[in-house]
Amino acid sequence: MAGPARPFNKGRLLLVWLGLALIIVVLWLLLRPRPEPEYIEPVAAPKADPQPIDYYLARGDAARGQAYFSRCAACHSIAPGAPHSIGPNLYGVMGHAIASRPDAVYSAALRDHGGTWDWDTTSRFLQLPRAFAPGTRMTFVGVADPQDRADVMLYLNRQGGSLPVPAGAR
Repeated sequence: MAGPARPFNKGRLLLVWLGLALIIVVLWLLLRPRPEPEYIEPVAAPKADPQPIDYYLARGDAARGQAYFSRCAACHSIAPGAPHSIGPNLYGVMGHAIASRPDAVYSAALRDHGGTWDWDTTSRFLQLPRAFAPGTRMTFVGVADPQDRADVMLYLNRQGGSLPVPAGAR
């Protein structure tokens, strides 16, 4: 016949449970899926414009820029005091520091770029945002036509911008 039964030991059961929990946590830490490191796809430099941007600005038309901006309105607002959308509100952006709106969310690539939204800088950004600031979250493919860029910039400048407008621009 068997001997007397051992009394139930709560301490031993607790140690077994803690040991199993520790093993599970260690295995989870070792085997958990890790996010892929951020990969910034290299972007070829955009081709140079046939003329400097001032040439196109002098022939620019803010009304055409307003019509073109309707494509941008899916992600950006431009009314004074309007809330940010997917991208920041662009009212008053021309002539101001890049990524300077304190209440807007910018990618590190744009925040760390530095500079001012002047005619040349804005043109380079609009031409191909991913080449201007590799790693930017802006997925827009860019505005290849320099005249379209000039028109959009003139429209942006009329919306609270502070840059002097080149002679001849409408």
